[in-house]
Amino acid sequence: MARPRRAVLFELENLAVDGHGLVYDAVKSVFKGKGIDLPPALFSRCCLGRAPQSYVPAILKHAGKERLSHEKLEEDLRVTIQEAFAADSLRLNPSLAALLQAVAAQGVGCGALSGLENSLAEKLFARLGLKALGVALHVGAADRRGFPTAEAWGKLSQGLAVDPVYCLALCTTAQSTRAALAAHMHAIAIPHALSAFEDYSGADEVLDSLQALRPEQLLARLEPGW
Repeated sequence: MARPRRAVLFELENLAVDGHGLVYDAVKSVFKGKGIDLPPALFSRCCLGRAPQSYVPAILKHAGKERLSHEKLEEDLRVTIQEAFAADSLRLNPSLAALLQAVAAQGVGCGALSGLENSLAEKLFARLGLKALGVALHVGAADRRGFPTAEAWGKLSQGLAVDPVYCLALCTTAQSTRAALAAHMHAIAIPHALSAFEDYSGADEVLDSLQALRPEQLLARLEPGW
């Protein structure tokens, strides 16, 4: 099989399923058990795309409960988030499935990027049937800048053997969009309700939902000379 010259890349847990919503519900429930309210705006500002150890101190300080054990909270958050993504009820977003099938039929490579732990990402990837759709997976954990990083996007394109300038990343946060642009990719931003307030300057386009992106529209953007 000839290697693809172009590729469509996406965030596994945030586009294939409603990962931002899953994480918010999980994080909110853990903090609620400690008597801490976590409104959406606070979650978006402190937690979005970040690992628990990077936001627990800020949330506890905001709530005036800095004496609570950070380590215990971080472990509770990690376990609760893992359980949310391990649920058998999760199904592949049908709009994403249609896009992937359409572009793959035209010889365009497809890749998923995940910030979950390796085993969890692989299980979610398998459960959603993405391997059968010809999608490649790269797992790149969040660092102090959050998830994903430019390096992670770059490694995904490298795994597909496609030059980053011929890759189009579908992004759900400003961090993801900036990272894709820094990796010399094109980016279409599809913000979640929890990330809609962010600045998406530099994105090729900002859409209200994945349903607004038609397969033929995406293929047109991947034409030579685009």
